[in-house]
Amino acid sequence: MAPALADRGAVRARRWGDLRLRILSAAVLVPIALFCVWIGRVPFLVLVAVMTAGLVWEWLQLWRGARGVSPLFPLPNRAPAWDSADPDARRIPPAYPGPPPGGGQHTLAVARPGIVALLLGLGAILLAAVCVAWLRAEPRVGLYNLLFLLILVWCSDSGAYITGRIVRGPKLAPRVSPSKTVAGAAGGLAAAVLGGICVALAVPRPTSLWHAAMVAALLGVAAQAGDLVESYVKRRFGAKDSGRLIPGHGGLLDRLDALVAAALVAAVLALAQEPGVVLWG
Repeated sequence: MAPALADRGAVRARRWGDLRLRILSAAVLVPIALFCVWIGRVPFLVLVAVMTAGLVWEWLQLWRGARGVSPLFPLPNRAPAWDSADPDARRIPPAYPGPPPGGGQHTLAVARPGIVALLLGLGAILLAAVCVAWLRAEPRVGLYNLLFLLILVWCSDSGAYITGRIVRGPKLAPRVSPSKTVAGAAGGLAAAVLGGICVALAVPRPTSLWHAAMVAALLGVAAQAGDLVESYVKRRFGAKDSGRLIPGHGGLLDRLDALVAAALVAAVLALAQEPGVVLWG
């Protein structure tokens, strides 16, 4: 009985091992971000510039690191390095100088990215930064729109994290991101919708809760798609995390990948609206 309880406790510790670091990181970073968003103007633009510079740097480091990994042979069927308990196991080395013995199944192969991959990543980061700054610059509803976007993205991330670890169940895309589950995706989407509705209720503007829920769901899907795309890129490039800047999360790209994708969709929605109308108007 005692060994079984010990094993259960070890599994629980691994499942929630980074929760404390995530909470501490959020307690520091979220107030800073909300303060800059609320003030706008120079403080917000400085925040966007710093975040953009960090994202560009991490993308360049990912791209340069992957250039040194051979793409000739796929990885063997073994526990991938990104699932290792060793926090320093960030790169996935080629396991064999040739095809793996035994003819086993292969996991996702490491790719050597070219200049197109570099430019696509840089373009997405820079365009998302412009979209975020442009959304906030709208004098009447810019603050509301950006708060709507940020809060639903944060809710999506937290909802997916908590639901996925409690419910577990089938994997969402095991070859892309082994830790993401279908339950986590559903929980993240529900949390995004709830967060969007709460912001819509708090905004002193005519509000259609049904419309707010639909827009929040669309942006929540975009946020999760951005997270999956970043996971796919890291696996293809042979990296566990984009960096180590944020305890419990990894790098800035690990933390802001969902926002990058959702900001692009939010900017399209804002362009489709009349000036001065909220995203869910």
